[in-house]
Amino acid sequence: MIMTVMLTVRLISVLGIFVFNALMWVLFTKSMHQCSSTLEATTFNLSSNFISTAIVGNLLFGENLNSVWFVGSLFIIVGLTIVHRSSDDITSTKSQQCIEKEQRDKTKTL
Repeated sequence: MIMTVMLTVRLISVLGIFVFNALMWVLFTKSMHQCSSTLEATTFNLSSNFISTAIVGNLLFGENLNSVWFVGSLFIIVGLTIVHRSSDDITSTKSQQCIEKEQRDKTKTL
């Protein structure tokens, strides 16, 4: 009887891994379509995964996360945000350079 229960719990856990991974990929793909860049979607996805993992781990398994985990997660999220902002700055600079070049080319042809 106990072996049957343990086997059932393990089977449900393994199925849960596949179901939640598939759900994560579906949501990640949708966010890539709606965000302005893939880096932005990655940042949101990683941040939400960290937060949801902490909440589910605490609720289901009683995991207590110490301050080192929270500081490390914060550093990762802040780092990704900085990279995303830098990427936006580079993109806007390149866009501005392209616009200026087009304007110069137009004035040369006139």
